[in-house]
Amino acid sequence: GRIVAVEALVRWDHPERGELLPAQFMHVAEESGIIVPIGEWMIEQACRDTRSWLDAGLVDRGFSMHINVAARQLAEGTFVERVLSTVRLLEMNPHQLTLDFDEDTLTDGQSGTIRSLQAFRRVGVQLALDGFGTGVSSLTALRTCEADVLKLDGSVARTLGSHGDDD
Repeated sequence: GRIVAVEALVRWDHPERGELLPAQFMHVAEESGIIVPIGEWMIEQACRDTRSWLDAGLVDRGFSMHINVAARQLAEGTFVERVLSTVRLLEMNPHQLTLDFDEDTLTDGQSGTIRSLQAFRRVGVQLALDGFGTGVSSLTALRTCEADVLKLDGSVARTLGSHGDDD
């Protein structure tokens, strides 16, 4: 009977191609590095929305805003402090923010990624391992990062409960 969480989603309103989904442009954003300012804007806007909903009584203190983050963001030296500064500025509790990342983030080889995740965890920001089951080292990913939330990939979730011949 209450909203417990939402996920912030980004779309690009392209002047010629119309609305583009993340799969159509995020790879370019990550490769070019523009993912960092896009991600920063998303975090700030999502936190502002959360603050607004809390103030209006639309959600309670247990509510959490989920935001996808890329390895490149997590590897940025000042990313953790910038996110926490936004959380403090908007007088949110860190547990009201959940950062979603995929298995590839854990194996990307960028220094600082795991340290950033650990720093967020220490201060109470929730972590969600997104699209679980698609990577080659899914079980290793579980050991590497103590995620608070495990989001199964749709291909894995669809097979749960099926009783095929290979069960």
